Amino acid sequence: MKKLRNLSIPIVLSLFLVLCLPLAEEGIDLARRTADDRFNPAVKNETVVNNVPELAQNVLETALAYHKLHQPIIRNRRYLTIIDYTKPSCTKRMFVIDLKTGIVERQLVAHGKNSGRVYATTFSNQMESFKSCRGFFLTGDKYTGKRGTALALHGLEKGVNDNAFTRGIVIHGAPYVNLRSVLMNKGRLGRSLGCPAISDKEINRIVDKIRGGSLLYVYARQDRVAAAISCPSGK
Repeated sequence: MKKLRNLSIPIVLSLFLVLCLPLAEEGIDLARRTADDRFNPAVKNETVVNNVPELAQNVLETALAYHKLHQPIIRNRRYLTIIDYTKPSCTKRMFVIDLKTGIVERQLVAHGKNSGRVYATTFSNQMESFKSCRGFFLTGDKYTGKRGTALALHGLEKGVNDNAFTRGIVIHGAPYVNLRSVLMNKGRLGRSLGCPAISDKEINRIVDKIRGGSLLYVYARQDRVAAAISCPSGK
């Protein structure tokens, strides 16, 4: 009888594992899917489009579709950042979109000094080009470099921006990214060596949001014709 009692323990444990583990795994999968859906931009497409009227709808749709398609590699799914380099540098052309709340932040952002003056018109994936690069990126780690707080960027498009990390293309703060710089430079922002530089007063707050594998889309048209948009001249 004692032997039977001893044998019953592993039998009961085996039954428990067989019956309960699939349920537990299903619960984990459901929780994971629920978390993913919470930041799935397909749920908030209309809200996002309405909240960013400055961006062309096709730009938003492209970014949102890419975000949805590449969920497995996007660790920070809450934020989607879009830089629209078809706009002049005197405008707030960087949009940090919270896909949970629909709130959009707008920031000034510089382009590379060899990409153009008021507008970024040419782009490169080459070392020492001092040009901006375009396309889709994943944000990496926050770190402190020679320009202070910075955020590594990993280009996702071969031949377009996959040299970004090697080139040292990062988001960093810069003292020339502010409206004073626009006035001093007669209608254009200061320029970087290719990095999408933002205000040094905003860098820590923005980086803390979008670091750790969020999606960045740099939208641009190669050799675009500059549109007539009025910028402050400082005169």
